[in-house]
Amino acid sequence: MSATITHAALDSVSTAGQVPHILDVRNEDEFAAAAIEVSRPVPTRNVPVWRVMDALDELAAQTPEGAVIICGQGGGSGVVADEFEALGVHTRSLEGGMDAWARLLVPIEILGLPGDTPQNFRKSFER
Repeated sequence: MSATITHAALDSVSTAGQVPHILDVRNEDEFAAAAIEVSRPVPTRNVPVWRVMDALDELAAQTPEGAVIICGQGGGSGVVADEFEALGVHTRSLEGGMDAWARLLVPIEILGLPGDTPQNFRKSFER
């Protein structure tokens, strides 16, 4: 079984520069609607899970060790991470996927913003 990573751990290791790559296996429209944002920019590639499975050996060879694989709820990324692990490529699947990541947004007040909306959003890893 492949490794997983929590949202808090992903934010922490990305800040430290320890995430070499993110492979997003959601469909293109899902990826376009909501890309993952971490504290420090990480090279991200979108390849839908069905395409990954069609070209498994090739994509496993192109994916760096330690990469994080994400999907909608965590199931698809877990399958891909398991398949990569079987091929000797050690990756991590994001627990709960982008659905759980999106639930981490919490409103906070930021004073002095133009317009009628005095709030912005930030990630909260304290639940």
